[in-house]
Amino acid sequence: MPPVFMGSLFGAMGLFVLWTLVRAVRTGRIYSEGRTYDADGQSGLYGMTVVGHVVILILCVGEVGHALGLCPSPFATIKSWLGPLG
Repeated sequence: MPPVFMGSLFGAMGLFVLWTLVRAVRTGRIYSEGRTYDADGQSGLYGMTVVGHVVILILCVGEVGHALGLCPSPFATIKSWLGPLG
């Protein structure tokens, strides 16, 4: 697929993930796969879900940067880090 198309898809997904993270920090609750994790009651699951969302957001920003020609593809970079496993 063309990088501009992929960049726009990942940009839209990144905006959605950013919105969910802002909402999670404000309310203390994050929703993932139909479940709700509370910062007070389930702090471990809440924290891991926030970390997962941040990783997805970083990949989205990297893919948008790749579409704009600012950096290499984050997925190709991760594949090169994995070496023979990738």
